[in-house]
Amino acid sequence: MNQNNPLKRGVYLSIEKFKEVSQGWLNYFRMASIHGKLEELAGWLRNRLLDKSFKFNVG
Repeated sequence: MNQNNPLKRGVYLSIEKFKEVSQGWLNYFRMASIHGKLEELAGWLRNRLLDKSFKFNVG
């Protein structure tokens, strides 16, 4: 890249900033999606452990 041309430098910096922001948003939504799945898994696991504990104590 030619650093002497301010227009090219501005476009380059804009693209770099866009990459940075878009990567941040992708990571944010990826984590939000995983968070929901982990809560669902934790609930399922909690139910299974309670079920096994109840069966062990009763019978």
